[in-house]
Amino acid sequence: MYGNVEVLNAVFTKGPLKDKTPQYAPNTITRTGIIYNKEDKLKAALMGVMVSKHFGDDGNTSNFEIPSYVVFDLTADWRFHKDWLANAGINNLLDRDYYSRVRSDGIAWAMGRNVYLGATYQF
Repeated sequence: MYGNVEVLNAVFTKGPLKDKTPQYAPNTITRTGIIYNKEDKLKAALMGVMVSKHFGDDGNTSNFEIPSYVVFDLTADWRFHKDWLANAGINNLLDRDYYSRVRSDGIAWAMGRNVYLGATYQF
């Protein structure tokens, strides 16, 4: 089992933005998951990240508000030879629609569910 909670209380203390929250500074980021490791030959993990609502601008304007979101990823590594490792994963496992960035020209949507496969050779 894995868990990590980041608590942030970021606030401007002086100037024209006094008492506003800096951009991209959520109050909490929670990472949690389950990791399985079998003799360093097989490793699998189901990991989640939960981010509280925050803003994409220092002025905390409503059109730059980023709602809270939860995303899960599933990954696996398999060492099939002393020098070779196969890896695979599914990012955004539940195919959630969310965004974590707001630009002046609009929302930058995060990627939907995506899959990757790969191999690593160590020399």
